[in-house]
Amino acid sequence: MMYKRSEFVNVAKSQIGVKETGTNNVKYNTWYYGHVVNGAAGTSEYAWCVTFECWCANQVGILGTLIPKCNNVGVLRDWYKARGLYHLRGTYTPKEGDLIIFRDASHTGIVDKISGGRLYTIEGNSKDKVSNNSYPLTDSYIQGYCQVKFGGSSSGGSSKPTGDGDIVTIQMILNNRYGANLVTDGIYGVKTKKAFIRGLQKELNKQFNAHLAVDGVFGDKTKNACPTLQLGTRGNITWLVQAKLICLGYSLGLDSVYGAQTKNIITKFQKSHGLVADGICGKNTFYKLFR
Repeated sequence: MMYKRSEFVNVAKSQIGVKETGTNNVKYNTWYYGHVVNGAAGTSEYAWCVTFECWCANQVGILGTLIPKCNNVGVLRDWYKARGLYHLRGTYTPKEGDLIIFRDASHTGIVDKISGGRLYTIEGNSKDKVSNNSYPLTDSYIQGYCQVKFGGSSSGGSSKPTGDGDIVTIQMILNNRYGANLVTDGIYGVKTKKAFIRGLQKELNKQFNAHLAVDGVFGDKTKNACPTLQLGTRGNITWLVQAKLICLGYSLGLDSVYGAQTKNIITKFQKSHGLVADGICGKNTFYKLFR
């Protein structure tokens, strides 16, 4: 199917004025994470400029193909970089529907148009709402642009087609956070499975001084070093558990918070693997998940 740039941009325009309540409590985050989220006051927790773009992409059927499903500006930018579709300011003329990346991957927006030497955008999480803004094309605040390949493949020509879009995003985060050096192909294979274990081992060493060999092998030492995750637990280890469940085919938000949704999915996993179904991720559940 051929997608029009204007369809994507018009969806974004229709949202101008939508405001968050609390701290980053907004419908785009609720859609992305699968439940209402509230960030800590005065922080960027659950910043939603990217989830807004993903929501718009989902409305026109291009999420996971032309625009990756993710919640981080750096991951978004790197997805296009890997496909040869990221361009620094001054090296590319952006088009309607492209994505703009601001300095240090701190923020992103959707390109509306260029007129009179200025770039016009629609941005989520701009002054706590969806806003339309404009900038001189030479503004140093602009870092670059993600070229969205409407009407064609998002793979950038010579790149191989990807598999599952959520797994692509997870692989990119594993690469960025743990140096996994994975091919971001969206395929949950042996290398990705080992990268999960290495990531877990690194976190256990960092957070609990576990002194584990980071070898990608889930043995007794790794099992015994695993903590207990339950309602309210948050952080990178919770993220690893959520990401592992997504790779195994479960549907849940990837927010690093062990909330009711994660507990319910863990309970389902435990039931299907002969474990005590208490919704608490302990050593035996870690073993079944990561082994």
